Amino acid sequence: MEPERTALVLPLDRAERLFGDLRRANVHELTAYVPAHVTLAHPLPAMAEFGERLERLRAVFAAEAPFELTLEGFGRFEAARVLYLLAHPSDRLQRLADACFAACPGAEPEHPQHIFHVTLVQGGDNLDAAQGAVAKRFAADLPLIERIDRAEIYAKFGGGWRLKEVLPFSAAPP
Repeated sequence: MEPERTALVLPLDRAERLFGDLRRANVHELTAYVPAHVTLAHPLPAMAEFGERLERLRAVFAAEAPFELTLEGFGRFEAARVLYLLAHPSDRLQRLADACFAACPGAEPEHPQHIFHVTLVQGGDNLDAAQGAVAKRFAADLPLIERIDRAEIYAKFGGGWRLKEVLPFSAAPP
């Protein structure tokens, strides 16, 4: 049996309402269990190994004020055949990602150069056509502004990803 993996994400409620059906139809089956999101930290330890790490992560997000995230600008991971929208401000996202890994000693980012994004299509055969169709269908909705007020931890077992923890931000304004 494959060992459990975990990821810490910022859920994108508006993007899920807007792009959710498109994403689920165009991403790997196991990923479809997770609503639209921006990944901050992956891989993290299995939930059973979190221990004090979970409390440190709760403290990271409890110290954060909610903020606005902008989704705009298409990008691609050509080798993986992935189409995505970029997430901004990337400097704040990088700071949060760094804090997550600092709260989880021993965990290392999967990719050294993180590109914060929301995946729209994964494994697409014609990313040009997919981008054109998404741009046309959602032109009036882009850029999309999201209010980020929590982080979520998902765990992947053999059958897919499942929500395990919600980490709320503070209610204080920035």
